[in-house]
Amino acid sequence: MLTLDEVRTYTHVEVLPGPHLNIVIGPNGTGKSSIVCAILLGLKTKPKVLGRGGNLTSFVKTGCSSATIEIELLNLQGKNYIIKRVIIAKDGSSKWFLNGDEKSSKEIEDLATKLKLQVDNLCQFLPQDRVQDFARMDHHELLINTIKCVGSDGMLEDLEQLKKFRKMELELLGDVQQLKERLGREQQLIARIQGEVDSLNQRESMEKDLTSYKQKLAWLLYGMKRTDLTELKQKVKEALQHKKQHETRIAPFEKAAQTDEQNLRRLQEQLNQEFRLVEGKRQEMDRKVRDVQLTEGLLEDEKRRLNTKLKEREKLLNAITDLERGLEMLRDNLAHLQQKQEINPAELENLKAKEIEYKQVKSSHMSNVSRLKIKKMDLKHDIPALENRRLKFSDVSDQRLRKLCDPSSTNDVYKAVMSLRQNKGLFQGRVQDNLRPAKLLNISVDEEELARIDSRILEMKQALQNTDEELEQLETEVAQVDKKLENIIQKRHELEGHEQKITQLNNRIRAKEDDIRRCRRELESEEQIKESYNRNVNTLIAQLTNCQNKRFLVLGELLRMYKDYKLLKFETEGARYKCYKTTNKVEEMRKKINAFQILLDTAERDLASMKTNLRELLEAAKTSTDGFTPANPEFERYSALFETLPNDVVDLKSAIRETRAKLSCLGDVNPHLIQEYEQRNQQIADLNGALEGRANKNGTLMEKMQEIKGRWLPPLRELVERINSKFGECFNALKSAGEVVLDYGQDENDFEHYGLRIRVKFRSEDQLQNLNRRLQSGGERSVSTAIFMISLQGLSRVPFCCVDEINQGMDKENERLIINLLSATTNQANSAQYFLITPKILPKLEYSRNTRVLCVNNGCHLQKNLVLNLQKVLNGR
Repeated sequence: MLTLDEVRTYTHVEVLPGPHLNIVIGPNGTGKSSIVCAILLGLKTKPKVLGRGGNLTSFVKTGCSSATIEIELLNLQGKNYIIKRVIIAKDGSSKWFLNGDEKSSKEIEDLATKLKLQVDNLCQFLPQDRVQDFARMDHHELLINTIKCVGSDGMLEDLEQLKKFRKMELELLGDVQQLKERLGREQQLIARIQGEVDSLNQRESMEKDLTSYKQKLAWLLYGMKRTDLTELKQKVKEALQHKKQHETRIAPFEKAAQTDEQNLRRLQEQLNQEFRLVEGKRQEMDRKVRDVQLTEGLLEDEKRRLNTKLKEREKLLNAITDLERGLEMLRDNLAHLQQKQEINPAELENLKAKEIEYKQVKSSHMSNVSRLKIKKMDLKHDIPALENRRLKFSDVSDQRLRKLCDPSSTNDVYKAVMSLRQNKGLFQGRVQDNLRPAKLLNISVDEEELARIDSRILEMKQALQNTDEELEQLETEVAQVDKKLENIIQKRHELEGHEQKITQLNNRIRAKEDDIRRCRRELESEEQIKESYNRNVNTLIAQLTNCQNKRFLVLGELLRMYKDYKLLKFETEGARYKCYKTTNKVEEMRKKINAFQILLDTAERDLASMKTNLRELLEAAKTSTDGFTPANPEFERYSALFETLPNDVVDLKSAIRETRAKLSCLGDVNPHLIQEYEQRNQQIADLNGALEGRANKNGTLMEKMQEIKGRWLPPLRELVERINSKFGECFNALKSAGEVVLDYGQDENDFEHYGLRIRVKFRSEDQLQNLNRRLQSGGERSVSTAIFMISLQGLSRVPFCCVDEINQGMDKENERLIINLLSATTNQANSAQYFLITPKILPKLEYSRNTRVLCVNNGCHLQKNLVLNLQKVLNGR
């Protein structure tokens, strides 16, 4: 039963269908399709599945706040299911009720699934607006919907499982292919690096040996350092004992040294005081000695002064003798000069007068010489000028040339011609430089003027010659005058020199006489000198005697004090030596103590450093042997290895150097190569394992797939064959041909491409063709769709099916045949309930007793004359 309230065109309607074929008939727009839509919406169908709008509010009657759909479904095991859906117009929400209890949409959907109500399956529910979608389904979708509609339980799940397994198989095959490709690449790579790996293995073996050498060397160094540490500890202990012994022995010596130092300081103070007294007396003695020496020096000075005076007196006497002798000689010379020649003053004056006269003559001659030289220079200057002037008058062609070479034009022509004339000798041929005469430049020569110029030139040349002769004569006379003047001057000088010598001798005689008088005044008598000397010497001797007496007194006191000082100094030196010995002994002992202390400090520092070094060596040794020491049981494997290695550090170091040299000869090897080699080997093993795993998995998968396929494919083939048989019978009744076949695709295991192919032909000359929109007309597609759904009806395992206006576009014969087939099929005992929505129905149809016709009228607002008498209509049919 179906009840609708405020659904589209219905205010309230109740639909009471029969258990078999239900034909819903009514004019267009009366709400036939709304009944189908209501059934689908009541079973949790989305609006878009209906093909009529995508909003629930469009199914609520205009002006109403909500719409209610109530469906009653048969339940053979108990109370019928009453599903109620309330659609709220305000927000398009829904409320669900089951047997009066509010439920969720999921619970209603689960119930529909349980009852096999596949509302989205076009093979079960085919609304009016989705009739064309049936032909759009591909062959795989058609198979899925067919299985959903008429397939056995688990058939669809088996198909999905087969598709899943097929997908897994393809993935496995893809993985296997990729793994094989990777395996091939890895095998090629590992073959290429095998040689390098061998070298690397050799290198690793050497490095392992080198590590063993280093390990044993580390433990040997640790053992040696530990032995050194033990020896150093013993040295520290011995040094500490020696230090304590010397510290015990030094105490008495330090006390004795302190006493000796005090005694030495006392004696030193006395000695210093005595030294100051001796030094004072010595200074006094020095003063007395200096007084004696000073007096003795004065005596010596007197002796020297006496000798000096005596020597000076003797020198004065000698000097007077020499002066007198020289004076006598000068007087003799003067007498000789005076006797030799008498100077005549008249002769001297005559010579002076001649000298003046000759000088005047010479001056006159020199003036004439200067005048003649000036005249000569003037003549030498005037003669060339006249010659040039004459040349101008005599050479007419030159004048013409100069006229032509006026400065207003150019002067280069004239210069060029002159240069040409002067350098004719440079040319081998004849040189022509004359110009043809022109009237314009006709210049005449003044012969008289030219004669006067020639005469003047001759006169001037004659005058120049006369001047030269006169000048030469004057120069000769000047030379004669110079010679005479020189003789006169020489004679005058001789006369004047004789007189000057006499004057000089007189002056020298007077000077000698003055010197003699001065020496005689300075001359002292010898008796006076000696008397003065004796007086001064006696005074100094008395002073010297007094000084000597005082010096002897001071000397006696100094000797006594010096004796006491020496005795005290001897005592002090003894005390100093004793103190020195004691102090030296203490210092020696302190040095030994300090030496032991330094030794201790150094040893302690060395000990600390050695301990640190020992710890470092121990850590290095432990690190080299993975943290194990000889005390650990795990160290046995190292001990056994160390037994085979040298026990000497030098031998180990030599082995290390040799191994390193061998390693260096191997060259650089990629340290990651062995890791890469191992990784690739591991990858190859993993790949082989993965391939084996994939193969096993694929085998298991294939077994499962074959098992499922074995139980799924035969029933499917049988089902398709039954559908095909029914489908072919129906088409034969239409005098056409059709078949439904199972399409396996290119691979029988490619379940993703399994599908149903509907092939039809409506004309005998045509071939069977797949049903689609491009090959068949709309009516042909409708007939094919209707026959396919009729073929499913007898096999259907669903409660009911709905088809809305499937007969659109059919001709009357096909439509009649389709409805008759549908009626016959749905009248069978196991047939599902069927709803056929159609706006019209053909007359003279054959109806079974199980067929129910539901008529949808236009409503209460029809015109009265249009009211139908249903009984009359039925009787007429």
